[in-house]
Amino acid sequence: MSMLVVYLADYPQYLPTVAGWVYGEWGWEMPGSTLESIQAEFSLHLNCDRIPLSMLALVEGQPAGSASIFVHDMDIRMDLTPWLAAVYVLPEFRGNGIGSQLVRAIENAVTRLKLGRLYLFTPDRAAFYARLGWSVLEIVEYRHRSNVIMTKSMQEVA
Repeated sequence: MSMLVVYLADYPQYLPTVAGWVYGEWGWEMPGSTLESIQAEFSLHLNCDRIPLSMLALVEGQPAGSASIFVHDMDIRMDLTPWLAAVYVLPEFRGNGIGSQLVRAIENAVTRLKLGRLYLFTPDRAAFYARLGWSVLEIVEYRHRSNVIMTKSMQEVA
């Protein structure tokens, strides 16, 4: 299986695909969001040299997953920035290390941008991120469920 992680900015034709994944997976958690509003938000992610940005996993040249860096991802913790967010791998490609490679690619992008530290939140994937070197910062109630806020210093990545 040939896999490549690239900037979404270099493959803007896949912006609707990524927006569709995000809307399908998390749209229900974002009151008032539509596929169009998420696509408009992700159109701001077509960057390589600043945040927000998104990365895309291509398997045999076809989109298989994505991950992003948001300036803010949790409105109850506006003091924390930037955030790893919207990590998604198509179900048929899960279990092949694509999610881990996307996270590492985002970490490397943050290191290149000299942003220092990255945050994320997850209701159910803390063990996955812990295996990748992330630490629990706190547990909070957000969007009507318990979520783990995790963090990682990008000095550890360099």
